[in-house]
Amino acid sequence: MRERIVNFANKENQLINWIPWVRCRTSSDFEKELEILLGQFNLLLEKYPDALEKETVLKKTKALLEYAKKRGFTLSNCYSYSNTEKIPIKRILDIGKYSYGIRTLIDTSGFGPITITITEYTSTVSNYIVDKDQLNLELYAGKLQYLNMIHRESTGTFVYDGDVLSSFKPNILTKHL
Repeated sequence: MRERIVNFANKENQLINWIPWVRCRTSSDFEKELEILLGQFNLLLEKYPDALEKETVLKKTKALLEYAKKRGFTLSNCYSYSNTEKIPIKRILDIGKYSYGIRTLIDTSGFGPITITITEYTSTVSNYIVDKDQLNLELYAGKLQYLNMIHRESTGTFVYDGDVLSSFKPNILTKHL
């Protein structure tokens, strides 16, 4: 996990022509991906224990806003922390790496909840995006909760609401909060 501003606009551009339908799901077929995204969140908290402190999040929010405005990116493509995991080539899909971004935001007054977005892009060795997973969390008054999780692939978008995510009870790792 590295602390630096990155943008995934090139990755998002590959998703533009994907089928736009959205379907809510309540099944457990995403539980493994949820655990992976929470693992990235844990990695962030281990490496940067102050990452969720209001002062740090406010500083990151202002830096992301300035970065996005200066370079003409949307804030939704920009992240304060990133990680890449290269994997041995899988014969079936030729999967080559997982790219992760974590964005922490708070309104610039410093009041209100902190929103946390953890995104994973799965890509082939030739950098073709296979799918995208995004977990959205909220931290308010020291309590961390799920907002939703979104899985995108070329055949559509699946949304899992916070109640469904909470029912799986994977620890959100509050020991670091």
